[in-house]
Amino acid sequence: MPTIGIDLGTTSCRVGIWKENHVQILSNEEGSKSTPPFVSFSEGDVAVGESAKNRAYRNAKNTIFNVKRFIGCDEAVTRSIVEQLPFNAGVHDGRPHVLIDHGRGQAERFLPEEITAHVLAEVLRIATTQLGESHRRCYGRKQQINPNQPEETKQVLVLDLGGGTFDATLVIMDDGVIEVKATSGSNQLGGEDLDTRLVDFCVDDFHLRRGIDIRHNPRALRRLRNACEVAKRNLSIASQAYIDIDTLANDFDYNVSITQYQFDDLCQDIFAAVVDLIEDVLRKAKVKKEDVDDVVMVGGSSRIPRIITIVTDYFGKEPDKSLHADEAVVYGTALAAAIKIGASGPILDEMLVLDVLPVTIGVESHSGTMIPIIKRHTCIPAKRGEKFTTVFDNQPTVFIKVYEGEHSRTKDNKIIGVLQLTNLPLAPKGTPVIEINLDVVSALDVVVTAREAKSGQSVSLNINYHLGEQFPVFSDPYTANCGIQLLTSGSPPQPQSPTSKQDASAPRTEPTTPAPTFDQRPNAFNFSTPNFPTPSPFAQPAPVNPQANTFDFRSPSSFGPFTPNQNAYGVPPPPPPPPPTQPPLVQPNANAYSNGATSTEERMRIMEDRYDLLEAKHAALEAKVRVLEIALASRR
Repeated sequence: MPTIGIDLGTTSCRVGIWKENHVQILSNEEGSKSTPPFVSFSEGDVAVGESAKNRAYRNAKNTIFNVKRFIGCDEAVTRSIVEQLPFNAGVHDGRPHVLIDHGRGQAERFLPEEITAHVLAEVLRIATTQLGESHRRCYGRKQQINPNQPEETKQVLVLDLGGGTFDATLVIMDDGVIEVKATSGSNQLGGEDLDTRLVDFCVDDFHLRRGIDIRHNPRALRRLRNACEVAKRNLSIASQAYIDIDTLANDFDYNVSITQYQFDDLCQDIFAAVVDLIEDVLRKAKVKKEDVDDVVMVGGSSRIPRIITIVTDYFGKEPDKSLHADEAVVYGTALAAAIKIGASGPILDEMLVLDVLPVTIGVESHSGTMIPIIKRHTCIPAKRGEKFTTVFDNQPTVFIKVYEGEHSRTKDNKIIGVLQLTNLPLAPKGTPVIEINLDVVSALDVVVTAREAKSGQSVSLNINYHLGEQFPVFSDPYTANCGIQLLTSGSPPQPQSPTSKQDASAPRTEPTTPAPTFDQRPNAFNFSTPNFPTPSPFAQPAPVNPQANTFDFRSPSSFGPFTPNQNAYGVPPPPPPPPPTQPPLVQPNANAYSNGATSTEERMRIMEDRYDLLEAKHAALEAKVRVLEIALASRR
């Protein structure tokens, strides 16, 4: 059965098929094995590939390219990327979008993933047309190579320098088994960045010669960028290249010569970043550069002489050039697709590919700390678990927030899922044992399971990274009152027995006032403490729905509008109790104490009790401020 492998690059795309025990790279209708990922929109028509690239001269605002570079980026990164692009792009609803004007009155927004889907559909059409049959499943991966079966264990560093990204992967090859140890990459380091440096140089040079600034002339910039890309490729095989454009702007021609030395000087900071990325992947894999057996360079930018020199000087040996720089990735994807469906053959039977998790996955503790469960670079599929417990006494519900990222605080990571485990047995804090397990089937398929050991209550969530699925970061008091914390080693702490033995040498002093009961102990959401009135209307949390097994936070409007007579969850507050009489901080005389104590230690103990009450009051005010902030945000 033939399989399809796709290299969905930033500046070029290729498709290959595994058929009859070999890989064939397919050509498009123009006879080229490379299809540019350009999508051009016009009234009633959408062009993809080479025809869309040709339209960029006269339809620059609606011809989209390079969108792969800002998929998943935040607003700051997106704006820095689109500054050099002629079309309209920005951030809408927290995600990058491209604005298309069809000429029909109203512009339309597209996600970068939707633009990429047009390119993917075109590449699949090329494959299915030449195969003569429709595809049923398609599987794409990068950074897989087709090695000859090694006779011994080797550590191979694969450097993929494409048009928009630079990826470095360290693999261990042992008797046909390929295990990925570590990977690192950057979407700000590629051939397009080198083209941009040449374009900026030429724009400044043309402005200096003719006094004309073409930065806001999309047609001139597109022609200049194409010429700079050709010059960059020529500098890979020659010491000098020429840029010659007729009537670039205002009927003025432009021509200039660029030497390799000038090109290297313009891009020296980009070339320096290559070494930083190599050192990063070696550090993640805990491998010294002397222990790397082979260095394999793929991608069109791997032909640049300066990059080859940098890699050679760093490792002290020439990189392996036996693989086709442009076709190595698509060759590997076709092989990976064949392995995925269980195809057999002389090459496939000798090969086993083991992938790793590219990012750490964990859960949030009550303090906002990231608790890693499966760390990045763990070989997948993998299954790990940790034991957690409750934070408050008699806590019936816990919220489990799953994050991905490498930061110690969850606010700096990305939330990917939320679970709600209800009907927990009422017990003191730290007593329930909640087992949270993560089962990573693939880098895009994670199953989270939570189970309370005593009651057997459990809940699970399958995270498939669907397009557009987002989870907000929660800070409201209801979820904060249902947090979890890591269960420390050993048995849970037990309450001290009232008849436990005490040190006979220590004097025993009877308390002057009864100690607070279990439910009177102050916390952020229980204000029924002595000498402190319960604030209103923000004192009571929302009731827990025992029927709900998972909590859907993707529809904030379900909470309803906020009014002054309701709290943030629409529950009317109870009437406030009359404020109790505040006792004086210091008694006027010794007879005011029940036991007649007048010692300094007794007075210090009373001061400490009052300090605890003041702390509880401060926590209550902070909680009220948080609820007000949430209410105001919902009203906006």
